Amino acid sequence: MRPIRSSKSSEPRQPILAFLDLNPSKVDGSLQADPGTSYVVEFSEDLASWTELATVTTDASGEATWSDTSSPLATHRYYKASRSSP
Repeated sequence: MRPIRSSKSSEPRQPILAFLDLNPSKVDGSLQADPGTSYVVEFSEDLASWTELATVTTDASGEATWSDTSSPLATHRYYKASRSSP
């Protein structure tokens, strides 16, 4: 007899970042991940040092939005998100 495995995973979903609007004055983005969970969005210009941009909490559908109004000062910028520490 083989064990029954649940199709649901207890592992947290990895956050997915998407850009909603890119313009010269700001960058608007969204994050999709586990519902009702806080995430820290960070940016880097060199992938070596990271700066916290915002802490967001996902809604019941697992989505949150964020904005970067300091982006016009950068020629390029990388973003990442991770679960906020309790």
